[in-house]
Amino acid sequence: MSDKFKQQRKEKRDRLKELQTTAETENRDYTEAEETEVRAALDAIDALDAKINLHERQEEQARQAAAAAGTPKPSGHSDGDKRDMDKFSFVRFLRSAKANKPLEGIEREMQEEAEREMREAGQAMNPDALGIPMTLLNYRFGKEVNKRTMTAGTNTAGGFNVETSVDGYIDALRERNILMSNGAEMMSGLSGNIQMPRENAVFNPTWEGEVDDNAASSPTYTAVTFVPKRLSGYIDLSNQLLIQNSSSIEARVQRQILDGHAIALDKAGFNGTGTDQPTGILNDSDVTVIAIGANGGAITDAVLLSLEEAVDLANGDLNPALYIMTPKVRKALKTTKLDAGSGLFLWDRISNTVNSYGAMSTNNLPANLTKGSGTALNAMVFGDLSSCAFGQWGGLEILKDQYTQAGKGVTRLVLNAYNDFHVLQPGNLSACKDIVVA
Repeated sequence: MSDKFKQQRKEKRDRLKELQTTAETENRDYTEAEETEVRAALDAIDALDAKINLHERQEEQARQAAAAAGTPKPSGHSDGDKRDMDKFSFVRFLRSAKANKPLEGIEREMQEEAEREMREAGQAMNPDALGIPMTLLNYRFGKEVNKRTMTAGTNTAGGFNVETSVDGYIDALRERNILMSNGAEMMSGLSGNIQMPRENAVFNPTWEGEVDDNAASSPTYTAVTFVPKRLSGYIDLSNQLLIQNSSSIEARVQRQILDGHAIALDKAGFNGTGTDQPTGILNDSDVTVIAIGANGGAITDAVLLSLEEAVDLANGDLNPALYIMTPKVRKALKTTKLDAGSGLFLWDRISNTVNSYGAMSTNNLPANLTKGSGTALNAMVFGDLSSCAFGQWGGLEILKDQYTQAGKGVTRLVLNAYNDFHVLQPGNLSACKDIVVA
């Protein structure tokens, strides 16, 4: 039903554009009859917006009811919606922004949808910004990623699994994000602040006599609150690129947006300071930190065992645990012998494991930490990353900056997203922040 009203709204907008173009071409104001028609069209569009919103909510309720009843869940987008979203062009969208031209057609509809999503999320969109709604991102990125076949070698320890398909922007983001690809949850579509419990003690029953009073024994909880924090970054696109209509250019712009968002989330999740940004694992006071020395020190087997012991002592889950480290620490582990006689190294080159746990490296962990007189210290995290969660409010907000790189024929696009991150079960993680590497 919402498709019918969307088509009617499109026809009204097309007529408004026609009236505007005619008046501008003839360098005049609207005639009395035209002004009456414009006002009527604007009122009709407002009424259609309300109807579309109502029917979309009803359709969503129907999908949720079908899912709860165990019946097949209808697609989140009608055929008409899909056809419209297939017409959306990131390049055309950005080209209009650069030229200060009003958006038209599906690009304008998606702008209005982005504004609606932001309002529902409790955020105010910058009046000078363009918006890309999560509805579109989920559809377009899901469509693109599902075209690919992803394969991966099987680790001999059986420790790694690779998804063979993904659905939507969040899943495409997950592919590029170390934390999410290894279990951290992304909660999207949030509205306002969200409070989540964080267990800091476990249920610990005791044996009692038949008529003795039960000793108080229950888990205790603290709470963490997910609050939308503005994540801002930029991409530079050449003006020559923006005049192209190639599908490969379209895909490249999409990848730049996705990769930038994924890397920024990873860095915040690992090392966010908590000031105007999330508190990352390395700065969470409830995550055990293993210190090597006053000024840092070399990575050793004893340090690795201490990281594992910290999780074990906190009753953490060691089964899905893995090591995440900087590339320099990875090199150090591959060149540091386990002992004098076995010929083994801390990083097993055959199984690609560390102490039988999965291991990987990323530049999204810091390699520039300081402690005492130590500088350029590296970080490492151990544990179950599904103990972490991200939050996402609304879609993406885009502001153009035509001046910073103007002399190079480049337009800078500033992208804003609203995210947060928390560790929900800190006992499942441990960290080391003072590793000295050659």
